[in-house]
Amino acid sequence: MKKKLLDALKTKFSGVSEAILDRIATKKAEGVTDESQITAIVDGINFQDVLTSYGDYRANEANVSSVRNYEEKHGLKDGKPVAAGGEGEGANKGGKTSYTTEELDSYFTSKLEAAIKPYKEKIETLESEKHQGDRQTAISNAMKKLGLTEDEMQFVTVPEDKDPEEYLTGYKQHLITKGLKPADDSGAQVSDSQVQDAVATDWLNALGVPEAKV
Repeated sequence: MKKKLLDALKTKFSGVSEAILDRIATKKAEGVTDESQITAIVDGINFQDVLTSYGDYRANEANVSSVRNYEEKHGLKDGKPVAAGGEGEGANKGGKTSYTTEELDSYFTSKLEAAIKPYKEKIETLESEKHQGDRQTAISNAMKKLGLTEDEMQFVTVPEDKDPEEYLTGYKQHLITKGLKPADDSGAQVSDSQVQDAVATDWLNALGVPEAKV
């Protein structure tokens, strides 16, 4: 079950080290006996889980590296002295420079940031594209509901902070008020003057139609 879960994770997080995903798969596979659960489990794993696994993975590597450096520096192997000329990694070595906790933290933080940067940028791009797609769908649906044509929308941009249907309802009402659209045209019309006032300036400026003087 773990292998199938790992394969699914590798597909979802393409490019991420297998060692990192393996830690996630090992943890998530505990107690899972039904293969049909894999999809739901993978869907529930986000990039933050990958970052956490990566951090644990690197912390473990740092710990192993620190122990190895200490043993090499002091001529030890598995905590025991290595005789001169004997076998083992620490034999006849002058030792390596040891690292402080701060140096290790700085090193692994920089490596972590470099490793996650492309994934972070990719996620931000995907989220932006999804937002824009959802936004355009909402605008298109509002246009259809209100009976607004592409020609009528040619010079109109719905502000990012405005609800598409509310904004375009006010826009349509002003088209009707200015005689640019039949009053009996299909689609919802607004009767709330506050909505009209809120959007009047935006779309009138875009169309270049002067407001009527009272």
